[in-house]
Amino acid sequence: MIQRLAILGFGDIEVAPKVAATIANFFADRPIEIRCWDENSEACDAMYRVLRVFLKQRELKYPVTQPSLDHSLDKADALIQIGDPELATTSRPLLPVFWLENGPNRALDSHKFQALRWINQEDDPLEFMQEHQNPELLAWLNSF
Repeated sequence: MIQRLAILGFGDIEVAPKVAATIANFFADRPIEIRCWDENSEACDAMYRVLRVFLKQRELKYPVTQPSLDHSLDKADALIQIGDPELATTSRPLLPVFWLENGPNRALDSHKFQALRWINQEDDPLEFMQEHQNPELLAWLNSF
């Protein structure tokens, strides 16, 4: 069972909300500690806030943090890697990794504004959460 999950590359404004939707639809027996990191700390902070909104929508109280890269990987049981797969394999070669490619349009303003609307509670994220979860990622999470 996953107790500590690291997510690297979580600042991808297109892919990270889908990862957040999948995690929010993942009902584990006990809380999972989620550690989010991206080299773009501002984008990671926005996606961290989106994840917290999605978890709150499902009344899940998973602890979520934004530590350094090293601390994100420290004692992690599993890793979701968005983007550069080399970062995960050189950092922790024995960690189970689920890899996702970067979104093709990382900087779309519409994605940024939608994230802000969720964070500011101006839009209900439930429809997005139901439609955009990743079934392969959900199966991977459930395999532990």
